[in-house]
Amino acid sequence: MNGKLAAIYEMAEDFKEKGIIDGIGMQSHLDVRHGSDAFPSVSMYDHALDMYSNLGLDIQVTELDAGVPADSGDKYFEAQAEYYHGIWKAIYAHRENVSAVILWGVTDDRSWRRDGQPLMFNKDFLAKPNFYSIIGIPDEPEDEPAEKSEGAAEGETSDTAETDESAAEENTEEAAAEETTEETAEETEKAE
Repeated sequence: MNGKLAAIYEMAEDFKEKGIIDGIGMQSHLDVRHGSDAFPSVSMYDHALDMYSNLGLDIQVTELDAGVPADSGDKYFEAQAEYYHGIWKAIYAHRENVSAVILWGVTDDRSWRRDGQPLMFNKDFLAKPNFYSIIGIPDEPEDEPAEKSEGAAEGETSDTAETDESAAEENTEEAAAEETTEETAEETEKAE
């Protein structure tokens, strides 16, 4: 646990014991940077959520945005999408304690961090890859352990825990469900 997180945790714990607070906000102006060096890492963010959840505090994620290096065009959009996916998955895993997630704007050009293109839509309101990366998170399995990534610090895990095997299994199940639906529709048409 880093010093800042430890100090905030201890203060929150003290305030909660004294009945001063029952919740905490996590101002979340995050940095994708070049992808592998994002700050905070997904595991660090998840750890902070764990700590505040363990105190029994209501958590509100505020001012959420995640910028890429300034003026880099779309070069880091895939890294941004992976990062957003990991952050949102961590938030969803703590949904019992998270009562709000507030994005810090809609379009990149209207953000005070516009050079880092931190939001989910461009100036023309077109969705970026990070928007699509969070769709379907509630449907993803939660019981998969995160895989250790190369270069991850001890105790940290990769924010891309999905395995090829589970993805293939999921695709097979979806295809079988679609095939069954199509067969049922064809049989209904023939019967009429």
